[in-house]
Amino acid sequence: MEVILSENFNKNTKNGLYFLEEYLKKNYSIRCLYRTIASVVKHSEQSALNFWDILEETNNKDSILWKIAFQDRLPSEFANDFYYDKLIETINSINGFMYLYIEQYDKFSKENRNAPKKVLEIVHSKIKTESQQIRLSEYPFKEKLEIFENNYSLIKESYFQQYALAKSSVSFDYQLEGFANIYKNHQEFLFDFFENFYSNYNAYGSNENLNLSFIWDYPDRLNEIKKVIDFLVNRDIYISLGGHSVSILFNDLDEVKLGRAFNFIKNIIKENQGDRAYIEIIFDTIRTNMQSKHDELFLYFLSLNSDVEFFKSIDWVGNPGVQMGNVIWGELHAKRWEKVLKVLNTSKEQLRFIPIKNFLKKRIQSEYNRAESERMRYFITGNRR
Repeated sequence: MEVILSENFNKNTKNGLYFLEEYLKKNYSIRCLYRTIASVVKHSEQSALNFWDILEETNNKDSILWKIAFQDRLPSEFANDFYYDKLIETINSINGFMYLYIEQYDKFSKENRNAPKKVLEIVHSKIKTESQQIRLSEYPFKEKLEIFENNYSLIKESYFQQYALAKSSVSFDYQLEGFANIYKNHQEFLFDFFENFYSNYNAYGSNENLNLSFIWDYPDRLNEIKKVIDFLVNRDIYISLGGHSVSILFNDLDEVKLGRAFNFIKNIIKENQGDRAYIEIIFDTIRTNMQSKHDELFLYFLSLNSDVEFFKSIDWVGNPGVQMGNVIWGELHAKRWEKVLKVLNTSKEQLRFIPIKNFLKKRIQSEYNRAESERMRYFITGNRR
């Protein structure tokens, strides 16, 4: 059908528009013919106007999609006040899912009129007040932030809306280039993002998919990172399973960023050496995201706080994750605690750490005792759980 309508129009514009009008008058749902729309609107200004008149008279469930496609493909030299008004009217009439390419609306801008921003304001309002599923291209966030005319509230809320919608449909800002661009211009965006999406534990699922390593490109903004960590430690719940959302801030660090993060973490440890929840979360992050620095940071912490009772209150080994087969959990945990003791044995301050070493030895033996009980149980039950 696409080929037939396009060829008919190219051979005879009058007959082509007639056939297209008849096609649009069908009562059943019809798909949008993007190639045909492009052929008509780019042919001449009069053809475009005639086609728009047809669309105005057409009333089916896909009419808005055709009008949006028309506006997207309208040549810049044809864009005028009439089509701008029709664009705004069409955007206001959206009632359902729609994907908008904001970059296509620059052609309607002129002095004292920012067409893309006007569309963004309408979309923001419709999502907020009507819960419409209107998706935006990443363009304004990634490439043309000036469209927002420094309206940070509109930038932030529009991005949050699109990020939330992407959880249930088409992906948005998958590489976080839009996020990075916003943060480059508005450093408060980092905290606002986490406050919005991570107020509840694990509210937005897996942590490893977010690569925010670009935040370490700004050594003068380390306080912004600290603000986020303080917020997550106080608001979030640490349960030793699947990592903590603080780890998001330390994903995919290269050598330079790792060095910067290492010094940052040392300061964090020093400031919070007596805060059990804080230290447990920080070391969970170190185990998962900064393994190469773990031993050094572990010994650094103990140089600040070697209180054995405090040490006992921390889960220093974390959760081993999913294991296959008939796992002897006691033995698995014992080996993990042995690694902690091995690190401690590398310290030059052995006398100071005797109470902690005694605790570790008892903990390791306890886990091995548990392992023997597990083996006995598996033997008696025939490996049935």
